[in-house]
Amino acid sequence: MATAATRRITRGAVIAGRVPALPSIRDLTASTNKGGAFLQLNPVDLPPEVVSLICEEVCDRETLAYLCRTSRAFLSIAQHALYQTVELEDLPESSIMPFFLAVAHRSHLAARVHSLTVQIPPGRAMRQEFAEKFATALRVCVNLKDLAILCRKNALPNTDTDHTWIFDYCQFHLTTFVNSYFEFGRKLLPFLEGQSQLRVLVANRGLTMIHPEIFSPPRMPNLVAVCGYIKFLSKERPLERIETSLVVREDIAVLPIFGHFSATLTTLNLLITQRLFPAEVMRQVSGLCPALRHFVVRELHTSNPRRTLGLAASLPENPTYLMAFTQLETFAFILVAGSNERGDASLKAAARMVADACPTLRRVVVGNQHRGSCMAARTVVGGMVTLTEGKRVTLDDVSMFWE
Repeated sequence: MATAATRRITRGAVIAGRVPALPSIRDLTASTNKGGAFLQLNPVDLPPEVVSLICEEVCDRETLAYLCRTSRAFLSIAQHALYQTVELEDLPESSIMPFFLAVAHRSHLAARVHSLTVQIPPGRAMRQEFAEKFATALRVCVNLKDLAILCRKNALPNTDTDHTWIFDYCQFHLTTFVNSYFEFGRKLLPFLEGQSQLRVLVANRGLTMIHPEIFSPPRMPNLVAVCGYIKFLSKERPLERIETSLVVREDIAVLPIFGHFSATLTTLNLLITQRLFPAEVMRQVSGLCPALRHFVVRELHTSNPRRTLGLAASLPENPTYLMAFTQLETFAFILVAGSNERGDASLKAAARMVADACPTLRRVVVGNQHRGSCMAARTVVGGMVTLTEGKRVTLDDVSMFWE
């Protein structure tokens, strides 16, 4: 049965491009003459605004750690950047524990942590010592806003029911909670009851069960975005952004749930097995949510790519399945490897066909997760369409779920 692993917290990189980055620090300090005047600059003399720009340009934690040790002028600002977003993924327990100890013994560092991602080390269950240190770290990170607790890749998601006590006495108020490690059952209810500011809740997109009481009012009154299996979405919430999956044929019968969000839903990421005929699914969605603005359909991984429908069957030449959308701005269709037999020419034809079928579309991306992609874009509604070929495309590249 096809499933997809939960992704870590991340903002989707819009495929249309980003604002150009500032010049690199190396470029700014490179000598423009033989005297090398810039190389003699004392870091202590730099104003805080320049130090902040330098730290914002640094992408890796090792360099930020070096900057912390450069001078007192860099210490506070670089340390703030170093601890503001902490991602502890694909690391052994010995590399995660030092962070727990650092924030537990230095309250000023703990106060700087706003985003934390922890991937639990491999094993049947969380070790008791690891759980205790983790719990202590969570209690002192009082300003935490984004928290992701992930299971290991290829591990069975959302199964731990014995260590939810690590959330006891936590004082932070989250806006985003990503969880693929703990079971979304009754034992999480006390923790979620205290998260009145939570707006984004992300579970595993496979067959993970979410207990219905988790969505029951007054719990999480500000929730607007949910990622989880379609059978466990709550129709009682005015959701604005949804990421879900259709895994088996019986899931088609659950599609009418989107009608409950027709007045509020702006963004939908749909992960689907190709044997469920994506064009027909999109036709139903367009009738249920005609005011949708951002729509992504991504093929779920399959153990036998030869059994996929391919691009021609997934996006038929007569795209009536999109005509009911009245405000759609972005659309993306992503295939798995092996299902695009006709190459880049078919990607271009499909992108243009979809763009022409829906005049409100500003960006259309049709691509392959392991090969290439094509983007059709227009600057104004009903304007001329331009085609751009690109590299392989992923869900993160086109998703508006995190925007």
